[in-house]
Amino acid sequence: MEHGLVVSRPWGNSQCYDFVVQAGHNSRVFHRVQVKCTQFLTYGGYQFPTCRKPRSGPRARYRRNEVDFIVGYIIPCNAFYIVPIRQCTSSDLRVYPHGSLRHREKFEAYRDAWHLLGGTKKKVLGKEEASRRK
Repeated sequence: MEHGLVVSRPWGNSQCYDFVVQAGHNSRVFHRVQVKCTQFLTYGGYQFPTCRKPRSGPRARYRRNEVDFIVGYIIPCNAFYIVPIRQCTSSDLRVYPHGSLRHREKFEAYRDAWHLLGGTKKKVLGKEEASRRK
């Protein structure tokens, strides 16, 4: 794959995670990944749940023994947030890919953080390089 990761999908719908990610073909490191997507901008940010929706009953947050990472995909921005489950302390995550004056950008460190899954890290641009690309 693009970031040097091997991705597998469990058979059936019996697991709490969507994919198992292996950090390269010869690695013995595997991560359970739950993927959430959103396309709606609300109050300057995008929100995606860190809970599963059972067929009946209330929503329940994913636990550390079920999922290792939540990967949030922001469709209009083509942005991925690879967030460790231990950082998911509420039932929803709100991210601000366009920046926010009022809100802390707590999860921006996890934007395109493929290296957390064992993949290659995206090159971080300096301020000059970023302004030239605009």
